[in-house]
Amino acid sequence: MSTDPTSEWEKDHDGEGPSDGDESAREAYDILPFTPPTAEETARRSGLALSIGVAFVVSTVFGGFVGWIADLLLGSAPWALVGGILFGGALGFFQVFRISAQILGNEEKGPQTRPLMSSRENEND
Repeated sequence: MSTDPTSEWEKDHDGEGPSDGDESAREAYDILPFTPPTAEETARRSGLALSIGVAFVVSTVFGGFVGWIADLLLGSAPWALVGGILFGGALGFFQVFRISAQILGNEEKGPQTRPLMSSRENEND
């Protein structure tokens, strides 16, 4: 397989390359460098992926437990239990999406720090 983007362009367009002014068409065929993730990054992503199922199940069971306790205290069986399971399931889905965003996020961002009072907020006062 050839790594020359010009030859790929020419194969796909009957030997005619992009015109001099059409750089956007040529960029579509540029080969981007690929570096595989490190072993540490792979282990981090694997750990997060394993925690997705645990987070969903635990939040649903916790919501059901809180609903069951509420049913015992309020005598509203089984409605608080049903509400607790639904609320726990919603929290579980939220956790799944949050963890998935961490797995699929761009690792080049670095740590996300946000101070309580930034200098921009102080300037607006």
